[in-house]
Amino acid sequence: MERSLGPQILLEDVGKNYQSNGIPVHALNHINLRIGSGEFTVLAGPSGSGKSTLLHMIGGLDRADTGKVLVGGADLGKLSQKELAQFRLNRIGFVFQAYNLIPVLTARENVEYPLLLQGLAAQERATRSLDLLKRVGLADQIRKRPGEMSGGQQQRVAVARALASRPQIILADEPTANLDSQTGKDLIDLFRELNQQFQTTFLFASHDPMVIERARRVIRLKDGQVVAEGQAA
Repeated sequence: MERSLGPQILLEDVGKNYQSNGIPVHALNHINLRIGSGEFTVLAGPSGSGKSTLLHMIGGLDRADTGKVLVGGADLGKLSQKELAQFRLNRIGFVFQAYNLIPVLTARENVEYPLLLQGLAAQERATRSLDLLKRVGLADQIRKRPGEMSGGQQQRVAVARALASRPQIILADEPTANLDSQTGKDLIDLFRELNQQFQTTFLFASHDPMVIERARRVIRLKDGQVVAEGQAA
């Protein structure tokens, strides 16, 4: 059963502009959005629709020019850069299409890395990382480095790392973009399973039909605006 305890993510009249060859580009335009705890939601739309920019706003990787972005009650616009870094470390898990694993570290060390930054004891780091790698089907890959693993395996390590700090929210930007169709399907099915197990909020940015079909809520963007939304399967 999904949690629904009111909006965990709340955007109020959010706007973001960029300059392209001296011409202003409205990446986000008057976005109003509520996402509750435990949701499994996708931001869908073509390239340039604003979905990745919106994900970055919610994750505290970028700031809105106008409006408010509130996540777990925190107004991100009022946090300093240091406070935003702590917010990301403790409350947000990121999964990117490029994996962003540290190449010189093993799978286990990559998963442990955010826990090291949090100051957890070595035994707790080891226990948690091994448990998560087992959950994502990589118990036999813990000593391998990213270059020794397939794309699907690397993405699973990235998922385990994202979950390691027990964040409230997982943000995934085009997580299936570099995967074959079967591996991508398996990954999204894994996300749904983890969503049920941990009751973690999952928010994707994707134009992959397979991801959109498996989401429980679809928010469609076009030209920086929400144009439609509804419940999926």
